[in-house]
Amino acid sequence: MTVIPTGPMAKLLFIVILLGPSLVYGCPPKCSCDVKQHTVDCRAKDLYALPWPLPNSTDILLLDENSLSSLAFPSPIPTLTYLGISSNRRPLSLPPAAFKALPNLQFLHMDSSRPTDLPNTVFQGIRLLKWVDLSNCALFEVPEELFQLVPKLNYLDLSKNGLQELPSKVFEGLRYLDTLYLGRNSISYLPDSVFGHLERLELLDLSYNSLQSVPLAVLSQLLSLKDLRLNGNQLTALEPDILKPSILLEKISVSYNNIRRIPPLLFRFNKNLNNVDISYNRLHKLPPGLLRNLTRLQWFYCTYNQIERLDCDTFVGNRELKELRMDGNHLESLPPGLLQNLTQLEEVSFAENKLTSLLANTLAQIGTSVETIANFDLNQLMSLPRDTLEVLATRPCLFMMLKGNPICDDLSSTTERSKVNKQRDAEVMDIVTEGKVDNDTHKRIDDHPGDNSTGPTDSATSTKGDGVKSSSDRLQDEEASSQPLRSIAAEFKNGKIGHSDTSKNTCKAKGIEGGEKKQAGAEKGNKCTSHSALSAEATIRRACLIQQTS
Repeated sequence: MTVIPTGPMAKLLFIVILLGPSLVYGCPPKCSCDVKQHTVDCRAKDLYALPWPLPNSTDILLLDENSLSSLAFPSPIPTLTYLGISSNRRPLSLPPAAFKALPNLQFLHMDSSRPTDLPNTVFQGIRLLKWVDLSNCALFEVPEELFQLVPKLNYLDLSKNGLQELPSKVFEGLRYLDTLYLGRNSISYLPDSVFGHLERLELLDLSYNSLQSVPLAVLSQLLSLKDLRLNGNQLTALEPDILKPSILLEKISVSYNNIRRIPPLLFRFNKNLNNVDISYNRLHKLPPGLLRNLTRLQWFYCTYNQIERLDCDTFVGNRELKELRMDGNHLESLPPGLLQNLTQLEEVSFAENKLTSLLANTLAQIGTSVETIANFDLNQLMSLPRDTLEVLATRPCLFMMLKGNPICDDLSSTTERSKVNKQRDAEVMDIVTEGKVDNDTHKRIDDHPGDNSTGPTDSATSTKGDGVKSSSDRLQDEEASSQPLRSIAAEFKNGKIGHSDTSKNTCKAKGIEGGEKKQAGAEKGNKCTSHSALSAEATIRRACLIQQTS
């Protein structure tokens, strides 16, 4: 028999049903609580004080975008593992042992919260802490003992502060740390032993500081390092053996510095490198054999230096190369065989150089097995070798860019004349073609009324993303800087730009072993070769991004 509560019991049941978990689980006012996820969400609730009490089983507490003035927990919350206090709108006072009531805290996000002070003992009592984000907190110094109470830390972000120096023992004891962000500070000096105990560190970001040199001893103990970011500093040189201990290194960036010379054997111990960026420096040449040891290299950027020449074997050992960027240098010619065997190239750019001609077979082996964008915009090319025209005309996987070259200027200047000529020819055809003239409009009637082709448009039609970054953009945030080939590559691979205007590009995504021109042509089912060739003029027009006139 079902018992229906009456009187006070019925009123209590009604209130429980009406208010739901906010009453049953003690959810603080203005906050929302997820009972299943054990989450208390108080983000952007204009709170001036810590919401209290909290449900006993709270695992995640989100306090971001409020106006808290202090952080002091009245009683322990042993279940809490994640605390978010990002973007606090008022200066936040942190007393000593501020998080002692959270003994199992593992993730602490305080980015953009501007604490008034960081006591040496602020992390006392939370020895399980693994992740700390103190970026953009207006910190001008870090106490030397600050992190010694959290030995299990594996992620630390101190970027976007005002740090000018680091205490020599500030990271001592952090044997599990694998990620350290120190970018966008004002650090001008690094003590020799500052990273001496970080045996498991894999990512070190020192970008956009004021470093003029990096002593050899600074990186000597980083045996697990895989990603090193030194871009945006004031480096003028690199120690020849600075990367010797980092045999596992996969990515390095020293772009946006003032480096004039790269040691010839800089990468001799770094066979795992797949991404190298030395752009925006003052390099006049690449040392012979610099990249020869890098058989796994896939991305190489050397844009906006002052490189005047390349050796024919510069990329001889880099068969896995996917992206090669040499924009904005002083190259007047390319040596024979420079791109030989680079059959995996997806993007290659020599834009904004001083190239006056290309040797035969320069492009013979690229675009044979994967879709490839070859950017030669803004050079001084007057013509193309016959074999290059043949390659471009018959290889649907290769798209060449030539905007801003004299070879395009000649075609552009004839576009307006071609409009007049076409109109005149049409009038003549109207007269000589019996029965093909409309009596009302006096214009020729098309034999194919379903053909929707349009006439020519203005010359030098622009394509989204085809601009090349100028040297005036030097030292801007490279995260915000555009990659000029990206949108062109996307349109090409989506079939918007390609060998034929009426069909999408059908290149094979998988590479063909060897990459020789004859092998590619003979390979069964290879869609990167075609027997239907474009005319020379059509090939150049496509490369210049000039619309066909007929």
